[in-house]
Amino acid sequence: MLPSESPCLHDSDESSNRVLMQVTGLRKSFGGQVILDGVDLELREGEVVLLRGENGSGKTTLLNILTGNMEPDAGEINLFVNSHPEHFRFPRRWWQDMNPWDHFTPERVASEGVGRTWQDTRLFGSQTLLDNLAVASPDQPGEKPWRILARPRCWHASEAQNQQSVQTLLDTLGLGDRSISSADMISLGQTKRIAFARCARANSKIIFLDEPLGGLDQKGTASIIALLRELAAAHRLTLVIVEHVFNIPLILDFSTTVWTLANGHLTRETIAEAKADPSVRDTHDMSSTIRQLAGPDAIITEESLPRGAILTRVTQPGTTREPLLTIKGLVARRGRRLVVGEEQQGQTTGLDLTIHKGELVFLQAPNGWGKTSLLDTLAGVLPSEKGSIELSGKSLTHLSTWERRHNGLAVIPAYDNVFNSLTIGEYQRISAGPNRRFDQKGAPENQKISKSRMVSSLSGGERKRLVLNAAHGQDAKVKIWDEPFSSLDAASVANLAGELLPQAQTAGLILIPSMHQFGEA
Repeated sequence: MLPSESPCLHDSDESSNRVLMQVTGLRKSFGGQVILDGVDLELREGEVVLLRGENGSGKTTLLNILTGNMEPDAGEINLFVNSHPEHFRFPRRWWQDMNPWDHFTPERVASEGVGRTWQDTRLFGSQTLLDNLAVASPDQPGEKPWRILARPRCWHASEAQNQQSVQTLLDTLGLGDRSISSADMISLGQTKRIAFARCARANSKIIFLDEPLGGLDQKGTASIIALLRELAAAHRLTLVIVEHVFNIPLILDFSTTVWTLANGHLTRETIAEAKADPSVRDTHDMSSTIRQLAGPDAIITEESLPRGAILTRVTQPGTTREPLLTIKGLVARRGRRLVVGEEQQGQTTGLDLTIHKGELVFLQAPNGWGKTSLLDTLAGVLPSEKGSIELSGKSLTHLSTWERRHNGLAVIPAYDNVFNSLTIGEYQRISAGPNRRFDQKGAPENQKISKSRMVSSLSGGERKRLVLNAAHGQDAKVKIWDEPFSSLDAASVANLAGELLPQAQTAGLILIPSMHQFGEA
């Protein structure tokens, strides 16, 4: 937990309920499609807001605007976080951009006490945890070189104090012994805790969090929820949280307010009203969704794998048990760290796994188990140390990534690797051919997305659907999906799960965390 005396946090009077942000008339459109249509909102100190809405409703756009990553077409943003209020009115006049100190940028908004975390955490992977936190400390002498030249001793003293303070913060996060580890060598749950602490270290009083529970197992989820509770209750930070549909009940347990975005407008609800909403009350877990969509005749079996992983197989009656993808004794390492396989008493045992034709397989495993490393090894991105990979009897072990794809193995990573500079139509043509379209089934007419719209303007859920639809249309014998349900609303999850159910000559492997909604690992 974060200590109350930490220099990155400042407790406020418990009775304080002052307004920190006030927004009026916020408007934003893309290519004639209105995303935000006169949004008004108010944020108070210590408030915990759940921001919800369907894919494409404008949640990501709203977060981008409120954190300075995007300018609205019209509206007003007033910040009262620091002693000197900041006022931004849009559209901005041309002469305002001539003033280098008056730009509406993420850096300026961050300096006013507004922070943000992202789904992919965005730590500096090659830098240590100590440096990832130390760099967020505000007003460092190194930011102004002339101060170093004028007072070098002061700079050294300030740097030493900063490092010591950050080390104390890492100790309270339970990561003190990992301070010199690079950020790409820790688990997903740990990276999220570092990302939250980095916002607090930067003196953020308002933090916007994009799916903070995404990709976490049960233990990681509990840890992050406890940290968020303390940030809000003990340190009076204001949190605005966007979360996956399956995790909304967890966020509601400690939220104070609910914002719902729909048709360009934002409405404010109480917690009781949100819990009574059927879309929240009737949310199913993924295990129930699998059983429901598989149909009453489907055969569902579970197998235990080493280190707490569970393999769930969904097969339709009459499907032959003909092996399609066969993995035997697979071992892979990242540096000296074993990431695929198991090590006991000095002996290394490789992973064995077989996927059959017409079979959909869910691999549920705790964070740090090696799901993404397994995906990288199967794709040829990460070389295997030993073992074999065969597809339809042909060895893929020593083939390149593109050769594996040519032979029928398609790998779709968790985070959408899209070309932001392309339009939707262009992306479709290069990724899956001209006959594949961006699936918009069930979307209201005012939310239909034009093919001329830029990929960079899509919401997180829309980008995920774009990638998944393109991948679904590709010709492959086996498709491996890494957390395909993240960023999707309930309707999109149901549509996607239905499409993923196996067909006669193909198979699918889906990697997901062992979360509370998926069952115990």
